[in-house]
Amino acid sequence: MRKLLCRQVTSVTINELPDFAAIEQVNSALWRAGRTRGAAVLVGAGFSRNAERLHDGAPLPPDWWTLTKALQTRLGYPAEDYKDPLRIAEEFIANLGRSALDSLLKELVPDQQWLPSKLHRKLVSLKWVDILTTNWDTLLERAASANLGQSYDVVRCLEDLATTRAPRIVKLHGSLPANRPFILSEEDYRTYPRRFAPFVNLVQQVLLENELCLVGFSGEDPNFLEWSGWIRDHLGVSARRIYLVGVLNLRPAQRTLLEQRNISPIDLGPLVDGIDPSRRHETALELLLDYFHNNKPPASWHWKAGKAGALPQTYPLPPHETLVERLKTVPEEWLAERQSYPGWAVCPQALRDGLRQHTFEWLHQRSVIESSEPKVRGRFAYEAVWRCETGLFPIGHFSELLGTIVESSECWTEMVQRDFVAVALLRSARSQRNEIAFQKWSNFLEARQQFNPDLSSQLVYQKALWALEGLDFADLEALATQVDGPDPLWNLKKAALYAELGDQTAARAFAIAGYAKAREQYLRDRDSIWALSRFAWAKNIAPRYRGWDDTGEDTAEDKDSSSIDPLLHETMCRPWDWFSDLDAGLRKSLSELDQQLPIVEPRFDVGTYRQRGNVLFFGAWPAQPLFDCFSLSETIGIPIRIDGEDFFADRIGRADRLGEVADDSDFLRIIRTIQADNEAPLEHHFGRLAVARLSEQRITWILEVLTAALRFGLERLKHRKGWADQFWSRRCAQYAEMISRIVVRLDESRARDIFKAAIEYAHDPRWHWRELCDALGHLIERSISAIPPANRGALLTPLLYFPIPDEIGLPEHLQQEWPDASAWLGKEVLIMPSDTNKLTERIDTLIARVKVGTSTSRAQAANRLIRLHIDNFLNPGQTKSFSETLWSRRSDVTGFPSETSLYPHVFLNLPFPPDATPFESIKKSSAITDYSEYVTTLANVAKYSIMQGQAPKLLFSKEEGLALLEKYLEWRPSQIAKPDINRVAEKNQRTLQGMAVVIADQILPLYSPGELSTELIDQCLTHFAIHLEFSPLLPELVRVSPTSHEPAIRLILDAILSNRQEASWSGCNAAYRWIRGWKDGALPEVPRSLVDGLLWIIEARSEPGRHHAMLIAIHLTKSNILSLKDFERLSHALGLALKETDYRHTRYTSRLTLFRASCVRLAAAIRDANFDSEELRAWIALDGKDPLPEVRYALSINIE
Repeated sequence: MRKLLCRQVTSVTINELPDFAAIEQVNSALWRAGRTRGAAVLVGAGFSRNAERLHDGAPLPPDWWTLTKALQTRLGYPAEDYKDPLRIAEEFIANLGRSALDSLLKELVPDQQWLPSKLHRKLVSLKWVDILTTNWDTLLERAASANLGQSYDVVRCLEDLATTRAPRIVKLHGSLPANRPFILSEEDYRTYPRRFAPFVNLVQQVLLENELCLVGFSGEDPNFLEWSGWIRDHLGVSARRIYLVGVLNLRPAQRTLLEQRNISPIDLGPLVDGIDPSRRHETALELLLDYFHNNKPPASWHWKAGKAGALPQTYPLPPHETLVERLKTVPEEWLAERQSYPGWAVCPQALRDGLRQHTFEWLHQRSVIESSEPKVRGRFAYEAVWRCETGLFPIGHFSELLGTIVESSECWTEMVQRDFVAVALLRSARSQRNEIAFQKWSNFLEARQQFNPDLSSQLVYQKALWALEGLDFADLEALATQVDGPDPLWNLKKAALYAELGDQTAARAFAIAGYAKAREQYLRDRDSIWALSRFAWAKNIAPRYRGWDDTGEDTAEDKDSSSIDPLLHETMCRPWDWFSDLDAGLRKSLSELDQQLPIVEPRFDVGTYRQRGNVLFFGAWPAQPLFDCFSLSETIGIPIRIDGEDFFADRIGRADRLGEVADDSDFLRIIRTIQADNEAPLEHHFGRLAVARLSEQRITWILEVLTAALRFGLERLKHRKGWADQFWSRRCAQYAEMISRIVVRLDESRARDIFKAAIEYAHDPRWHWRELCDALGHLIERSISAIPPANRGALLTPLLYFPIPDEIGLPEHLQQEWPDASAWLGKEVLIMPSDTNKLTERIDTLIARVKVGTSTSRAQAANRLIRLHIDNFLNPGQTKSFSETLWSRRSDVTGFPSETSLYPHVFLNLPFPPDATPFESIKKSSAITDYSEYVTTLANVAKYSIMQGQAPKLLFSKEEGLALLEKYLEWRPSQIAKPDINRVAEKNQRTLQGMAVVIADQILPLYSPGELSTELIDQCLTHFAIHLEFSPLLPELVRVSPTSHEPAIRLILDAILSNRQEASWSGCNAAYRWIRGWKDGALPEVPRSLVDGLLWIIEARSEPGRHHAMLIAIHLTKSNILSLKDFERLSHALGLALKETDYRHTRYTSRLTLFRASCVRLAAAIRDANFDSEELRAWIALDGKDPLPEVRYALSINIE
């Protein structure tokens, strides 16, 4: 029995009325509870009597007696006589005319003198299908216009029917002020079914489809009698019962007559016995309308969880025995919530907190649970796990407790519930990558399948997910075929598995089948949230399975969702809402994570600051959004990404920061995130420092997993269907990229294996796709770096035979993406092999390619030959042939060899034919259109020669040099726009640094000391003080002008100590040049102030110059410039650096590992200078042992 929420006037309540069953039927129809349709109301004249009068002089709305009396008086009948209202109206028209009747009715119904009452407002606020009325006043319309809830269209005449839609207020008998005729006379009623047939048909249709409730009528009301008669005449036995509501006070004979006419009386009289008769009708109707308002049946989707099963909220908790007793009732309380769960495929986000509430509080009470009776433990375990599974909460922390309960048969009376908990434990073991537990629960469920066949799908699905998460695609392919079940979600899950295999055709077929099944189930049972929820998810997901070659159109069902969207939103079945809430939770968790980072903020007052960060947040698990992504994917059957559609890839990429990096399951999750084309997690978890932190065991395991996945993907690439079919090529690229990053941790033997495999890959057509080129190059480059430098000479021949694009038939649009092997030909690789036959053969082939190859192939072949020529691998005949083929294709603009992608300065160190003038051509700015590139080219002329151990080639005469110097002094940086889309700032910087090198290596060497004027020197120093990037030329300026010694030193120190990376590098480069000039005898001794400045930077750990200073310290040490005291200072600084750069405790910077390598070299240099310390030995011990090759082989690579 529902709780009565309305006013009680007498001792009788609505629930106790004899006609309460009829009231409940109308209430159910009104709110469309269950399978009832709806309810309409027909409002009569008696209801208008409840109107509020505008003033005391306003008359009450007339009833039939008042109206009839007024008509009789006008016709001269005695006042005591009472005629039939319809007959007297007919006589009135016959004697006085229709217009006289209309005028009289307007007098009797002064509509503007009445206001809608609270009864009118309450009536129109209910969800009637339609409100029909025989009243001429506008009280209902006016009440509806002010209603903020349900809105009504108004039908005042037949023509309005075509332009309005339900819910409506339909004026069946006309409406003031001007919608005539006002139906009143006998003839009006006799001809009404013919003249107003659409109205009659409307009422019939309403009655056929809905319950009809009549208010404001008496059993003798002419309107009631006529309309009920028409309905019987037209519908006969098909008519629904009509409910006549009011204070009827019917005698038994009257009730029997009404019931025989298919009219169910709802007599409200007993509710208002004993009160003022003038108030009885109004009070009774108000009680009824209040009942309707207060007894709206809750929709099934208005499900709430959280109040049941509460742990006593006291501190401290009650005694142990009290909690054990309380736990006995918890399963029953949770059972009621579970049984009322509407059946959503996944619980709406907004309701999940209710499921979490109290569930985990009880699960943490292990001793209480274990002390309870066995059957209580079983029921509790089932209900608690159902809440966790429904809310998508992990149960890993409670696996041991729940497992013990499942294994105890005495805890269970319903084995299906036991199986449910076992499946949850299997899922938890899978998500934690606990192979022992996964196998244990797999065996348990396999033994149970004969008793519970529904377990088969669950078991095989979990095994398929185990294979998917472990990147075991071969097992996944075999298991995916076995996934099946009656729930449409099984089709979606199967589709998602095939999508993870790259089989878009099969995936789309299963998804569409799931959609069709869900749609059919929903159409069969539109009131089922279970069916609607699955239909919504299938409708959201299935149409998005579009393969790269799928050009078909959406079905009609796919296209239009506007009609069902409001229902999905109202019933909390709309997937978009789930994703929206997931994104909000993700943003919140990331924001809270950011707030935990320490930040120091200066305050206004001098010397004050505020430190933010290390904030603790209580409540939800921070990683819940990340867990939700994978859980939702598993529960519904949604792939992380499919071609053209990103369901979770971006989300799990952003949420990756929330996850842990502790065990295998974490790394498999990370790999799945990366394989969905997420770059940020790749850099975070497979960055250089992250790789250095990995254990040897984990490196081996990751390599095995990725190698197997790559092998499967390459097998699938045998069946690639054109350039757009990129699923497996993109995945293979990610696997290869990750392998290339961990290869730096491998020993020489395994690194060589990967190198050999990568060289073979280069000849495999499966690797000849754009997305794989970079990964292939990285595999080779990084595997080389993992091989000890002393053993890299054996790699020369395979590297030279690495195919250039023409040799493997790459189309031109891919050739520029193909790796250039010349980048891998370092000094350690360029060792002459004992058998030169293959080398000679390959050189000849490369020379031929320089002549006839495509632009990219010609450039790659030339690059390799240049490296070989510089290291004297070409014999005289090959050198001549290379020169002829290289210069055979020249640029008409620059005169240099074309189609080589080389800077012009490179050609200065190569043989050239007699008709070529490279030294003259390179001085022309027309050779390179971009001025910064032109300056860089001039700068590289000398740098390139020095790198090859040759004397710098001077390009200019003294006059040309002076003119160029003056031009450089006049140069000003270009204006930088915001945003700097043309990278003007970068070009300015490159130009400054290039000019400094040109002046230092090409202009100042032209002059002897004293040749340049004092004015020019002063002008130079003034200009260089503004742009510290000119520092590298200062040592040469001191040679030319010894008087500039002191200002030059100050400028170099300013640059070294600068907080700008470019300026600091320039200052250190100046120090290096000073050391070199001193050793050559061209400059005085390196100033002590420079030495102290460099050592101070190292000791103070000042950035950004610390690493540059460390490099210069190596040269200072090897040049015997440093003292014993200097070594002590450096040794102490190296000790601090060892702790600060420990991979386990430091953040990664781009130069961190290079800095560590420099520390190893500096320590060795100081040791070689006969100084020893514990700090030096600690650094030197890293040689050959550090996780990263640049440090591991620091002493094996010559950096001079």
